[in-house]
Amino acid sequence: MSVQSSRNNASESRFDRDVTYRIKGTPFTKTHRVLENRSDTERVVSTLSFRKVIGPASKFQGHRILGVDGLVDITKGADSHMFAAIAHPDGTNASVAGWLTQNRGSGSIHIHVDAGQLILEARLNYGRLVLKPGEKVTTDAWVFASHPDGPHGLEDYADLIASEYKIKLPRAPSGYCSWYSSPHGGASDERANAELAAFAGKHLKAYGFDTILTDDQWQGPSVTKGGIMGSGPTGNFTRHDPKGPYPSGMKANAANLAASGMRAGLWFMPFSWDPRDPLFSGHADWFVKKPDGSNYEVLWAGWCVDMTRQDTRAFLAETVQRITNDWGYRYLKPDAMWTGLAALCTYPGTQFVDDHYGDAVFTDKYATNLDAYRSGIQTMRSAAAPGTYIAACNVAQNFRSMGGAIGLVDAMRIGPDTGANWADILPNFHLGSRLYFFNHRVWHNDPDCLMLRSPLTVQQARSFASWVAVTGSLNLVSEWLPGLPDDRIECIKRSMPNVGIAATPLDVFENSPARVWELKRGNRHVVGLFNFDASKPQRISLPLERLGYSATGTVVYALDYWTQKVAIAVGGEVSATLPPCGNSVLSMRRVGDHPQLLGTSRHITQQFVDVRSESFDASTSTLTLELDVVATDPLKVTVLRRTLSGLSKLKGYQFSVVDVPAQVQVSYVEDGDVYRFSIMSPTNVRMTLECTFAR
Repeated sequence: MSVQSSRNNASESRFDRDVTYRIKGTPFTKTHRVLENRSDTERVVSTLSFRKVIGPASKFQGHRILGVDGLVDITKGADSHMFAAIAHPDGTNASVAGWLTQNRGSGSIHIHVDAGQLILEARLNYGRLVLKPGEKVTTDAWVFASHPDGPHGLEDYADLIASEYKIKLPRAPSGYCSWYSSPHGGASDERANAELAAFAGKHLKAYGFDTILTDDQWQGPSVTKGGIMGSGPTGNFTRHDPKGPYPSGMKANAANLAASGMRAGLWFMPFSWDPRDPLFSGHADWFVKKPDGSNYEVLWAGWCVDMTRQDTRAFLAETVQRITNDWGYRYLKPDAMWTGLAALCTYPGTQFVDDHYGDAVFTDKYATNLDAYRSGIQTMRSAAAPGTYIAACNVAQNFRSMGGAIGLVDAMRIGPDTGANWADILPNFHLGSRLYFFNHRVWHNDPDCLMLRSPLTVQQARSFASWVAVTGSLNLVSEWLPGLPDDRIECIKRSMPNVGIAATPLDVFENSPARVWELKRGNRHVVGLFNFDASKPQRISLPLERLGYSATGTVVYALDYWTQKVAIAVGGEVSATLPPCGNSVLSMRRVGDHPQLLGTSRHITQQFVDVRSESFDASTSTLTLELDVVATDPLKVTVLRRTLSGLSKLKGYQFSVVDVPAQVQVSYVEDGDVYRFSIMSPTNVRMTLECTFAR
């Protein structure tokens, strides 16, 4: 049978039609194309393009484009995987475009100025989509909206994706990754892991630390090394290395971690294996091929297993079942995800590049690269033990792996490898700013490991921990915990657990990385201000209107987490002059008719972890707080006593333990416009604190 092949065969495309409609209850329109092959030969589709005129470029003068490669002026244009958004630097007058689904094709957004018009091209690259005679195919869909607010418009876009894929995320874990941990980096070893688990169980578990991940170098070795993968990590993930760091086996390691109350995690590469291993004797056809018939080999990761085959999927399923059910690992870190796509490695760049997408040859010629990729991830997901958390790694290796993983993983590494120096940490802030809207909507953003040790200063360690805590990013520290100084251990305690929601970078169309992050739920309101410059101080400010407060007649108080200083927002803005690499995390409250909680010391976010409820009974003038208190950890509770009604004098207080009996001690001091309570308990308790006020 003959085959017609082109980007979009002209003789056949006349039967294709675009379908566009508004998504009910949203400002977004949704567009897809219906492809039809009315010939008696197979039709091959490589790339499709959708063109939209956004409007006269003059109306967007001074606006910025935000995509995976960062922030650029509209005059320069931008090419971005999956999404792009345009807005004024203050976030207004926005346009948001992105692919809603990427089930079979890899979507990208391209924006440029042409003949005075701002043009958007939504491009869908299949690599190679083969339509049989008479076949009709509905493409993946993309969405577009004009939006009054760019940051929130991108969040609305992510909400659409979550709804489309019916995503329900589990609670985000917190814990440890062995990879960068000096002197036990790489996979660590069974004795060190047991010691670390015991330390974490005793000192950190009460703060939300619950997972210990064993990283690369535990697996059985490849037979030989060579090819363009060089000394890369490909190995035999069906067994451990008997001469390696876990001679007792991986099942014993997981059991030791569980004995200390820790969930065991394991790194592996599900789609990259070594065809020279005897494990694959007689299975040369299990590997993706190049057009010349050789195995599809990629930089660093090695050889790509063909996930369009039933036998390779069965092999992967057996491997994952062994790791999760038999060995007992309930946290998986699948690395080199792009090998499931059989696409080139573009790491560590984030720009859209020609990666010769579609040059792979699969056993199933009717499967696209994304068909293979999603089938592989679904196989891993289905084979894993119930409740297994999957933290995929890494979209920066090839951003085409981003859209295809949506709906199938719980977390995604969003940036390159980090390190214990400020220059290596900075990319986390950049990628975290560009992809913030996926966090806690589509998956948990993983900015790689929290680094705290010297030569990082205490200021830098606090800023990294504060950014992770405020943004709600996945938090796995990679330090030898028993050897960390107390001030660095404090950063771990105060940044865990995950708050369960994501912050919004209000200046994401102005600064790269974003310096102002807003975390809000109900009447709880925290703003994180960050100076990422290591060479000089910066004054960071934001109008109160951007935070939802009235420009006039409003008095707002702020409590800084690290200094515990209380300040009044003046001049209609919230601001701070921060030292190099400095931060200020402010818990904010508008002065009202009655006293209110201003913040606590348990967690960097000050209200989102330990405060279960806050209520005020006007009939008795009583403020009631329900709090979680960690054993032997002094909890500082700051109550704003200034009110519009004059109801500000503390008549008395009482407290009670809700769950277990404990000898809780409570005291307070009056400090200007606040009362500062101190609470100490010998055990973990939940308690209520009732404060009665008078005028």
